[in-house]
Amino acid sequence: MQKMAVVLGLLGFLAESARAYDPPPVAPAAQQAAIVGGQDAEPGAQPWMVALLRKSAAAPSPASERQYCGGVLIAATWVLTAAHCVEWLAASELEVVVGRTALDAEGGELRGVTEIVVEPRRGDGMLADIALLRLAEQSAITPLALLEADDSVYGEEGRVLGWGSRSGQRKGSCSVEVAGLTPTATAEIACDTQVFRKLDPVSALQQTALSILDAAQCQSRFLAFLRQGGFRLPPNGTDVTALYPGTLCATDRLDRASACFGDSGGPLLVQRRGQWRLAGLGSFLYSSNCRGANTLAFFTDVRHYLPFIRETLASSAALHFAALCPPAVLPRLRTVPGPSGAPVTLQLHWVPAARASGYLLWVLPKGVTAAAVQRLELPATADRFEQQLPSGSRYAVALQARGTSCDGPLSPPLEVLVP
Repeated sequence: MQKMAVVLGLLGFLAESARAYDPPPVAPAAQQAAIVGGQDAEPGAQPWMVALLRKSAAAPSPASERQYCGGVLIAATWVLTAAHCVEWLAASELEVVVGRTALDAEGGELRGVTEIVVEPRRGDGMLADIALLRLAEQSAITPLALLEADDSVYGEEGRVLGWGSRSGQRKGSCSVEVAGLTPTATAEIACDTQVFRKLDPVSALQQTALSILDAAQCQSRFLAFLRQGGFRLPPNGTDVTALYPGTLCATDRLDRASACFGDSGGPLLVQRRGQWRLAGLGSFLYSSNCRGANTLAFFTDVRHYLPFIRETLASSAALHFAALCPPAVLPRLRTVPGPSGAPVTLQLHWVPAARASGYLLWVLPKGVTAAAVQRLELPATADRFEQQLPSGSRYAVALQARGTSCDGPLSPPLEVLVP
């Protein structure tokens, strides 16, 4: 049986996971993607295109090195993007560039962000991978129009734009390996920077065409993708579902191009009466390094979230959905080796979150034949978790604060490997 990792990329960050019978769970893997096999976009033809940049604490670095997600200007002071791009950041940690095709060139508008508004059902059993950014200053650029709720897109050819990786390469998540530690040594990893970086910074905006599939077509192609990867599937495939509610499924039927690391939050466009309209936002993909047969890219279906968008844009005061929910928790890892040959103790610790009524620890064993994701309930008083791990253990772990009204976002995944 061939062992092949299914890449689940919340197109701005990426996590690798695989298990038999069922697609990798979306919830505990918050991650990123760019365009492989595309071509340069026409300069100035998409002024509403937005690049999300992490602010640089050190000397200023090129915008192409700080870009990690995309977005779309939909009103003078509002940018629409994917929730997984921003839900674990403070507004003060990022800025946006609007109206610039070549990121490292002059022109366009650089704007700060004063508020991040995440769809309130995010983390409450809904994928809801959508968020709005309130800009510190108005943009003078004409926003992009949205599709109407009753406007069907299945069977159409859409266009995808982004500054994501063209090579399918990225820098992985924070991880810790305990090999080589002396019996008395400890190793502490502080995952303060939770951004997956492209290894090939892209300055020129890229574009490609993808076909938007209906549920049956998406399911058929997804099953073909799993079979080619050597996954064991039930005879009728009924236990495997590709299309999540509120998402759109798209692909290049000739397997020439795809979204990749860095395209999260960027647009999936369709034409109406000669004008581009926003249909979706880059969310996640099933692929092997953003390329290969039966690659599928998934987009948040903007039509599904029009009430949230319109309510937010209509507000005259800042909305604070986050005040109802606990904030993101950023755990840190510490490993304590035992005597020679004994299991290693993994310690996960964190600062208690405001408004938390408890915590949910997600544990994802890695490997094609690994067990399903585990969810461990922890009390509100907890600020750490310990577990002994034998040699050969490999897990991805993430932490989530539970709340009375709603749950906070998952932390970016941490990888633990015990050789």
